[in-house]
Amino acid sequence: MSNLDCMAQAKVTILGAGLTIKNAPVGLNAGTVALLGIRANRSAPTITYGIASFFDADKNNGSIVIGGVATEWFYISDESFKALQLNNLSGEGYKLDLKIKGVLLTSGKADVEATLINSVGIPTSVIDSRDIKCSGLQVSETMVRGELRIMPGARESVANCQP
Repeated sequence: MSNLDCMAQAKVTILGAGLTIKNAPVGLNAGTVALLGIRANRSAPTITYGIASFFDADKNNGSIVIGGVATEWFYISDESFKALQLNNLSGEGYKLDLKIKGVLLTSGKADVEATLINSVGIPTSVIDSRDIKCSGLQVSETMVRGELRIMPGARESVANCQP
């Protein structure tokens, strides 16, 4: 077993419909939903979070017409994994600002950014990954900011890996 087999991982699926134009003062979002899965390592259980936003007129959510992307599993730091653990997020009113950036036609690579926002508005970058393999369709970027919801059946993902 290699050291990579013991590293924490994340996976993102995001789908948005709306119109957000870069450098414009406002964007229109019909709806954007995302799932963020994290796990302590390849063999650990997955914790899945959901984020959704509908009918917004701001620059925090949206895509250019329609965007849908699913990443493959990618590596995240131990600090990122710890920040996203269930026991750190329960009952605190956290929001997540999640972005997948890059032009994508069926498959390719994109950048993934996620910022955790606590109940008083203080942001903490938890994912900043580049050139992540993914599939889907988007013109520039798909993003969502919304309340972080723990999906049913979630439980802690513990590291039980020996390299």
